Amino acid sequence: MDNPASKHAKFGAGDNTGVSTSKEKTSKDKQGTPVDNSSTKDVCSKDVTIRVGGRAFPQSRSVLSKESPYFQAMFASNLRESRENEVTIEGVDSEIMVLLLDSVGGKCPNVTEENVLPLLSAADRLQFPNAKEECEHFLADQISMDNCLGIWQVGKRHAALHLEFEAKKFICRHFSRLSSLEDFAVLDVSEVKEILSWDDLLVNEEKVVLRTALAWLEFDKEARKKYRDEVLSCVRASLLDSADGYHLKDLSCSTGRRLGMSLREIVLFYPKDDGDLPAVVYEPRQSRLYQLRPPPIPYGTIYVPSKVLFAVLGIDIYMTMCVATEGSPGGRHVMFQYDHVDGTWFPRAPIPCRRFDHPLILVSLDGRLYAMGKLGGIEVYNPDLDAWECLDSDPQKLTPPMGRVEHVVGHNGKLMVFSGGTRGVYTYDATSSKWDRIDVPLSDPLLSRVGENNSFIYKDKVT
Repeated sequence: MDNPASKHAKFGAGDNTGVSTSKEKTSKDKQGTPVDNSSTKDVCSKDVTIRVGGRAFPQSRSVLSKESPYFQAMFASNLRESRENEVTIEGVDSEIMVLLLDSVGGKCPNVTEENVLPLLSAADRLQFPNAKEECEHFLADQISMDNCLGIWQVGKRHAALHLEFEAKKFICRHFSRLSSLEDFAVLDVSEVKEILSWDDLLVNEEKVVLRTALAWLEFDKEARKKYRDEVLSCVRASLLDSADGYHLKDLSCSTGRRLGMSLREIVLFYPKDDGDLPAVVYEPRQSRLYQLRPPPIPYGTIYVPSKVLFAVLGIDIYMTMCVATEGSPGGRHVMFQYDHVDGTWFPRAPIPCRRFDHPLILVSLDGRLYAMGKLGGIEVYNPDLDAWECLDSDPQKLTPPMGRVEHVVGHNGKLMVFSGGTRGVYTYDATSSKWDRIDVPLSDPLLSRVGENNSFIYKDKVT
């Protein structure tokens, strides 16, 4: 489910990263201060000079006031700065000021891993909305297990609502794994209480929340024993079968179930062919039935008439579809994962389809997704790495060859493949990477129609 950690920077709450060096040419004013002329085209409109870190930036009061509520308040007030021709800004690097001024008028500044944190801080303080929004989206694209808590803190500190929400969604999805991270152990007590109180945690039982709370208290036992009652009050004792010896019934009055608890059992109904009809999810524990909105398809892409594939891995719903662009007119299979927290889809690694033109089947087995072509070529997806791998297997070399794949179901560590061409049932062992054929006492009429039916697991049996 996570993206590879190597693709993401480690953003801690207290980071103070450096900034990139600007190569724009500057001149000097009468005082010998470098003057930056790169951010303006109409020099005659400049009626105020902003001095930052030894550099001077000629600017327009009206333009700055329109862009930034900070400067609007400054120039419209009775403060000294409203009457002077020069304004000095302290605590901001001059290179960061260049980027802020580059964002005026809806432009996108050049945000990098090196400058994003100081730029976000300055954009929040000086109220440059375009630069702040660009920083939020940049950081949101970097969220991973290594930095989700730090990015969440950054979003809270700078009132970056989009960034805070995206980090919160990630934390909710991966909450079960957070208690083992040092970043969680060093959170402030107020932050721990806030997280433990969220309804959207994707946990299947309240014991997960209890164990996480106890792990935080145990990390610094002596210093944190005074917080025991208020931290454990965030645990919903009414949802615990056993409190493992801890008396929590008087500490919690909340009885609401966490989001993950209603998702322990889900039934997915989806269109068979072209995906024109929406997929529908039924949650038996909540007696809730709802449609899944379509995923966001990038501008400039079109659907290619082909089967839309769905698979459920635990509580995670995946969908693939074929789209075409100018760069790939023949089409490629993109994949999305459903976000239960806010009811949207987010992109995952596309199926490479090295062994087949288009996948015929998408099935889950033992924490992995398997895409299979019509002749048995297999690609396997690791959700922790967000990566696909081509399996070296060729069932057509079997005796007899498997023939065309009609349907696949995953069960007991194996893929059970129903073949229509040879009217046989084959198995693929995901551990040993071996194919085998099983003789099943199925009637010929049933086998001849296997492509028209689906199989599923019911009471540990293939039905």
